[in-house]
Amino acid sequence: MWGGAGGGGSSSGWAYQYSGSIYCYRSFYNYPGNGGYGGFGSNGGVGGHGGYNKQVVPVTPGETYNIVIGAGGMGGDGGCPVGVNQGSDGETGEATTFGLSTNILAIGSPGAGGGKGYVSCGCGNVGGGGGYNEDCEGWYDGSDGDDGTVTNYVSAVSEPILPSYIPSDYITSTVDCCSQGGHMGYDGTGCAIGNNLDNNYPQIVRGAGAGGDGENGFVVISF
Repeated sequence: MWGGAGGGGSSSGWAYQYSGSIYCYRSFYNYPGNGGYGGFGSNGGVGGHGGYNKQVVPVTPGETYNIVIGAGGMGGDGGCPVGVNQGSDGETGEATTFGLSTNILAIGSPGAGGGKGYVSCGCGNVGGGGGYNEDCEGWYDGSDGDDGTVTNYVSAVSEPILPSYIPSDYITSTVDCCSQGGHMGYDGTGCAIGNNLDNNYPQIVRGAGAGGDGENGFVVISF
């Protein structure tokens, strides 16, 4: 049984307004005569891998057993019009379960969602003459989500030794472990919510980048 993986967290986005009062970034540079301006926010965290569980469960003929496939967690919000620091943590995936009525007999645990990135506001104004402000205090990348528990896992056969007459793609490896967590929201992938590209007086707001969804769980039953 494979549990659902966690979603990735949103990036922070960033903002800078030379002639205003909004300065929210990890770092920012402004060189009007040499390349213009640019800024950086922080990344979100990667979603945790879903857990795995392999076990023998005694069953009774005639009973009806319930199987729930755990869904992967949704990634953190991003894109237009999700502004600076307005993204979200990735959602935790759902457990994959095998049970009788309300009694859970086996469970594939989920992966946790990744955290969202953050940048502090109230940073300095780089100024129209050009300059660089690096690592405005208070920013952080989102934390990675915890992986689900892995129980009784057997590694995949990566390179089986085959007789010469059997094609190499005839025998495939066993399923690998585990469901993959959603990718982090990357700095720079968010939507440009507002732009003024005047190099002397730049004003820009780049919103949060979305985190990726976690993979769904799965179950294999043999009897």
